[in-house]
Amino acid sequence: MRFKAALAGVTGLMSALALTGPYAAAAHTTEVPGSGLGEVVGRAIGLDGEGAARVKVALFDTNWTFLRDATTTATGRFSFAGLTPAGYRLQFSDQGPRWRLDALMTVDRFVSVTADATTATSIRLRRGAYVTGRVVAGPQQRPARAVTVVASDASGVSYEVRANSRGEFAMGGLPKGKVTLWGRDRRGRWVGRGLDVRLERPGAGPDVRLRLPVRAGGLQGFVFTGTSLPTESMWVTAVSKRTGQWWSARARRGDFLLRGLMPGRYTLIVPGTAGYPGAEVSPRVRVRAGRTRQVEVRLSPLPGT
Repeated sequence: MRFKAALAGVTGLMSALALTGPYAAAAHTTEVPGSGLGEVVGRAIGLDGEGAARVKVALFDTNWTFLRDATTTATGRFSFAGLTPAGYRLQFSDQGPRWRLDALMTVDRFVSVTADATTATSIRLRRGAYVTGRVVAGPQQRPARAVTVVASDASGVSYEVRANSRGEFAMGGLPKGKVTLWGRDRRGRWVGRGLDVRLERPGAGPDVRLRLPVRAGGLQGFVFTGTSLPTESMWVTAVSKRTGQWWSARARRGDFLLRGLMPGRYTLIVPGTAGYPGAEVSPRVRVRAGRTRQVEVRLSPLPGT
């Protein structure tokens, strides 16, 4: 799933906000003496017009590389200090339960940080759209009891919620437009293609049936760093080349097992570790229904390491 982060406070914030109003779309900068670094400070505004508490604010560079995050205070304030002068991206997301139908929509904001200055910005959060439904699995279309429902929007942001013991689910805080729903069976038995759903407006949404009719397969194997197994744990992610659905599993001492996969071919994404850069690998094996295939991933060391 993709995230984006937050801001920092100093003297002069109130004057900057007074010039722009509480819901200003643009960021404003005030001078602060310092060491050549800058900071960002601001406020997240909720549905009632007041500061929204416990909103997650994630900070990214312009290439969406995650840097850090923060949580807004009781008055909606957030801040990040010690930033190199540059452009940054912020992402505001509701940390409340995703099953709430009045959950707030995730919002992005670009800010520019100047040396020895504070950039002040505020953003108003709005209620998202929602979708409800039931997940059924297998040829008998019985309620799926151990399923995580994933929704991916057009920009690639993913949202997750767990279905209950009757296969029922609700997911709020979604953006308008098309989202694709699919289910991850935590028992690794059933899988299905994504279901495209169009959300027309905030505070509303359809009720759907999500089907998992296909017997799932799996991938099991080892990640090698050179000729050895890594000592630290890492996450291995498998992305379906056909559907774009993805599954992740922790590799301990290089050993991983990915279950519940849609039959087909995959790209394995492995992060870097201790002098070995990460890699995207396309195994020759094909995932088949009801079978777990064996694979091997080898990371090459950085030049000169």
